[in-house]
Amino acid sequence: MQKLKNLFNRFIHKEEEWRNIEIVFGREFISITTWISAGLTIRDLSYAPIVLNMNCTDSEFIHAIKLAFERCTFVKVKERSVYCKQALENTLQYDEFLKKEEMSLIQQFEYKTRKELHRDQKTLSVSYNSVEYQFIPCQTKSDGFVGIETISLPMQVSDQELLRKVREMMGLCTSIYKI
Repeated sequence: MQKLKNLFNRFIHKEEEWRNIEIVFGREFISITTWISAGLTIRDLSYAPIVLNMNCTDSEFIHAIKLAFERCTFVKVKERSVYCKQALENTLQYDEFLKKEEMSLIQQFEYKTRKELHRDQKTLSVSYNSVEYQFIPCQTKSDGFVGIETISLPMQVSDQELLRKVREMMGLCTSIYKI
């Protein structure tokens, strides 16, 4: 019984070092954003999103995905409260960051309005740890997005297999605005 308790405690208190990125895409663009894993997943304002044309090459796309993952930060449990507090205190900075990002996409890809941009967007969340990649294709709604399902892929896959899975998962993303 004691062995079972010890195993349970190790499992509960284990810190999984997940790295998280978000791939937001529309008819003409792909935007890859880096996140900080701090109990909560917090957008990393230290890095601008990596923006690609939808018709980018496979090597450009996989390079951008790998770069975004390299930028990810994992915060140990002892330090998480500091990051979470900073994120809550910096909501104004966060809002300004998002507005600037939106305006850049609107101008670069010639959207007429924010509404048009938001209606064109779909989202894919991609994470990995030492064992596997996890993909969460999302449904875009008027008030944000929600994950549809979680699909895993072993960590030992080639770059080509990873990219093929990313593109496949992008195909599963939906939007209430697109039928």
